[in-house]
Amino acid sequence: MIGLLDRPSVVTHVRLPRAKVFPGPCVFVVDGDDWGRATLGRALRHQGYEVVPCASARELLLYLGHDERDTLRSAAAIALVNSGTLGSAEALDVIQALQAARLDTRVVALTSFSEDEDVISLLRAGACDYLRLPVRPEDVHVVIERVLALPKVG
Repeated sequence: MIGLLDRPSVVTHVRLPRAKVFPGPCVFVVDGDDWGRATLGRALRHQGYEVVPCASARELLLYLGHDERDTLRSAAAIALVNSGTLGSAEALDVIQALQAARLDTRVVALTSFSEDEDVISLLRAGACDYLRLPVRPEDVHVVIERVLALPKVG
């Protein structure tokens, strides 16, 4: 079975920032759309979150675990995963890879899929919540705060 990090990537020139300690909640915006990732990232920074933009599931997983000495240390971490631009399969890969790595990063799915089966599959896989696209920054903020208030699993 090929893991997500073993798959060839179209984006091979990405220089990832060194992982660092975040004093407050960190939000990973995983979105294949540059404009959507930048817009949501700006809005979340304005609301006081540390934001790490990632163009793909691969980029997120490389950032979180690219060096054991530099793993993420944060009060809490949330991954906003846009299954509309990444695709349902890659969004599911993110959830499963975070669980397999035992990283305490909670996933909120941003989905443009109109089929309830897609949303249900993301929730069953381990997403804590979801929002249908398009989203307003204030709605994302409410969901992030709700997910951060959930007790840690394990």
